[in-house]
Amino acid sequence: MIRKGERMARVFAGPQELAGVAASAFGSGRRLAGVERLRGGTNKGVYRLSFDDGTCVIGYVWGDAENYWPAPAARIAAPARSPTPPARGCSRPRTPS
Repeated sequence: MIRKGERMARVFAGPQELAGVAASAFGSGRRLAGVERLRGGTNKGVYRLSFDDGTCVIGYVWGDAENYWPAPAARIAAPARSPTPPARGCSRPRTPS
């Protein structure tokens, strides 16, 4: 348990963690040449993935280490419905009816 005043060590994704995903998405014809973590994602990690052919893409990583907001302690009851619930997996955007 983290005590008041202590900070949890955050470890972010790097080239080794993202190379497999990049190869799956873009094929083996490109090599991941660089990974830069960008500012601004508080519930997710936002990364610029650069390839050896000069192209780049933006990748998002959701995970506990990427989330700036710590999970509520078990002794604190979380609200029944949050206006901004945490992301869980992937889903298709809803289309208006």
